[in-house]
Amino acid sequence: GRSQWLAANDALIYIYNSVDVDIDSLTIWGTYSRLNHSGYGILMGNLRNTHIRRLKSVTDWGVFGTNNMVGTTIEHSDFNRFDIHCYGRDVTFNHCLLRNGFNQFSSVFGTISFHSCTFDNFTPVYIEDSYNAYTHFLLRIDSCVWRPSAQRYYVFDCGSGVPRNSREELRTASLPTIDIRGLEIQTNK
Repeated sequence: GRSQWLAANDALIYIYNSVDVDIDSLTIWGTYSRLNHSGYGILMGNLRNTHIRRLKSVTDWGVFGTNNMVGTTIEHSDFNRFDIHCYGRDVTFNHCLLRNGFNQFSSVFGTISFHSCTFDNFTPVYIEDSYNAYTHFLLRIDSCVWRPSAQRYYVFDCGSGVPRNSREELRTASLPTIDIRGLEIQTNK
């Protein structure tokens, strides 16, 4: 069998300290990660103005692990997870199929928007309580379809809801403004 350390914290592609990143027509089938050990298809950090089109990914853990992302757009893609672990601003999802997972955000600002997306067994926004997770942003969902499941039955999951940062300037907790227009819910029950 493979070594234990190979089963976690891997990544196929690393992109850091860049502006105007374009990714088009990329397919990622799996990583070395397992369902309960982190590992990403793409690790990104310190990026501004990132465009991702026609990504298809099936991974156990998640395709994206990111930090310090400003102005990210993902279009016409099929994947299971987009994380911003520390600081993000203005993330847009257009015409995406997001399934079997969740998007995990911490310390995000600006607008997170979903337009003409389908959420299948998927939580669009899960607030992770590391750093100062509970910052104010606008969550906009427009003309989307949501297929909840017994495991994923929230559009917005606030995590524990308790700020865990001990630094005085980061203790204040805020929640997003939520604007939902045209969300079709499809369920068998």
